[in-house]
Amino acid sequence: MTFYHDIAKEKPIAAYVNVGGGTVSVGTVVGKKLFLPGLNQKAPPGVLEVDGVMSRFARESKPVINMVYIEKIAEEYDLPKTPSVMPKVGEGNIFLRIKYNLYLAAANLVLLVVVLFVLLQSDIGYRIFGAPHVSQTPKHPEPMV
Repeated sequence: MTFYHDIAKEKPIAAYVNVGGGTVSVGTVVGKKLFLPGLNQKAPPGVLEVDGVMSRFARESKPVINMVYIEKIAEEYDLPKTPSVMPKVGEGNIFLRIKYNLYLAAANLVLLVVVLFVLLQSDIGYRIFGAPHVSQTPKHPEPMV
């Protein structure tokens, strides 16, 4: 840990990247099972029991990127496992992911329902959509057979 902080000098360490699963980095077999593949933003439960560089950074509330089980990470981010053409830096689904704001969608849905209800129950809806047109001349009833 002293090595990492000496290299960083006065700059804060933003994250720790573990590639593979060496004992110094992850600790014991228990440490390997604690951290999920990919980004771990919070320290997992039980991290105090394991001593390793990854667990120490997690205890310091630093995000840990655990690069193990590469196939799972490739599937999650829709990356080719063995790319035929090396993608350019900054391209691919890992850099651009569509994520919808569910709170905004729910608020819009509620607003639409309220506006439709008010429109249909008020005079405004009657004026916009109008009443069904009724002919002025009464028709005689048709004879019954």
